[in-house]
Amino acid sequence: MNGLTSITGIALAAGIFSISAVAGNNGNGNGAPSGAHYNLNIIGVEKGKTADMDNGNGHVIFVSLGKTDRVTSKIWLTEGPFEVLDANGTDSNGATFQLPANNCEAPVNTGDNPDVDCTNQDTVYTVWVRALGKPGGSAIVNTCRTDSTDVYEDATATDYCSTEQLEVTSETGRGKKSFENVTRELTTICVDWWDDINGVLGQDGLCDTREQLFDYQEDYWWDYDNNGLRLAQLRFYMTP
Repeated sequence: MNGLTSITGIALAAGIFSISAVAGNNGNGNGAPSGAHYNLNIIGVEKGKTADMDNGNGHVIFVSLGKTDRVTSKIWLTEGPFEVLDANGTDSNGATFQLPANNCEAPVNTGDNPDVDCTNQDTVYTVWVRALGKPGGSAIVNTCRTDSTDVYEDATATDYCSTEQLEVTSETGRGKKSFENVTRELTTICVDWWDDINGVLGQDGLCDTREQLFDYQEDYWWDYDNNGLRLAQLRFYMTP
């Protein structure tokens, strides 16, 4: 419990100063860009939270830890300025995080260029992540949306989750951890709606179209599948 309290304190402190200029590649060598950013800390906890967190909780979201068995928490996504709207991802309602729509030059409803890297100057912002805490913890994050309007008229899915999954792992214990660019994984969905092998409507596990968050009037979320990761630190940098 003392370790968790310590991590929570560090995360809360990081959130308070998140909109300030920080050193990046040329400063502390942590792999992240230099400059102002929005900081979000996703903290895994062993016991579910019961307090009302509908008004947010600074720059922190709590999710289930999954210390012995992998467990999935939902982080709902809504469009707007960066803000935690509901910090409790440990209950059945899930957490809610607000973030702007991004531009990864990902064509909508075409099969073109699904491998765009989302690192060019046309991107509104980039997203970076690193894992902190004891080694061995990991989380798999998947970006998803509902399909209530049957966007592709394929009638094969009620929900779509990206064929790309982000795995965040704490491997080295104490010391500096490097950030990695995860803009593509966390702000786009690589949708499998076509059976490329047979040339018919259906799913074959391949990426057919890359969508951006909020392309459609659907519900969007991150599935946060946790297996003992105490802290994932996300940074959002606006592109100059």
